[in-house]
Amino acid sequence: MTVEAIRVAVTASGVPEGSKQFDAQVAATQCVLVPPATSTPLPWPLAPQQPYLVSANCLGNDLPGQAARVWQGGNWLEAEDYLFALSADLEVARQRYLAYLDAISLQSGPPGNDFPEILAQHMNSAGRLPAPESCLADEITSRVSALGEGGQYVRLTFTEPLQWAEPYHLFVSVGDIELALPWSTAAVRQELIAVESGEVVKTDTMSRFAGTALMTWDSNSGQWYVADDDGGYYCNYLPKFVD
Repeated sequence: MTVEAIRVAVTASGVPEGSKQFDAQVAATQCVLVPPATSTPLPWPLAPQQPYLVSANCLGNDLPGQAARVWQGGNWLEAEDYLFALSADLEVARQRYLAYLDAISLQSGPPGNDFPEILAQHMNSAGRLPAPESCLADEITSRVSALGEGGQYVRLTFTEPLQWAEPYHLFVSVGDIELALPWSTAAVRQELIAVESGEVVKTDTMSRFAGTALMTWDSNSGQWYVADDDGGYYCNYLPKFVD
């Protein structure tokens, strides 16, 4: 039965159209006969941040409509941002960011001509506008390329694990899912290395290195990608090291 047919049937039952009783009867009938569409398919259970609203019916027409709705556990949830219900799902995103850091640290040697393709396995900044502290894929690639043209590259060594700060923020909107992960670490050694000889031209240890990884979810690949490495090395720390 279509929604229009449901409305006709409720009207025929004698309930005045446009009344609260009419809307409630249409909603109740539709919830029984027409399964609600999932507006935001998600691969993980979420825990809404406060304040949040849970709809009393499958239509969600009692929600104010100020945020994207998520159908989960038989209810429509509406919140400004969410948390992962399972810590393992958060850890997957964190590990993706660590893999990105590993790729740009160049521990195994100088970057090859395929560096942009390697970076693209971890980072996708397409369509993003840079903020004051942004570090997007194009800028990272251009700075790595500029160093390479001078016969040099930078190797980063993280001597201490990253510390993940709280809170993190998971933003869900129609067609877009983003995750902001603040982090910090200490004692990161940066080495400017000559490509041909392997000689360390310059070295320095940063006493603190911090930023916020902005991740985006790609539903086609089922992967998190770094969209913006806010406070990232190549955009915020490298210029002070090589100048």
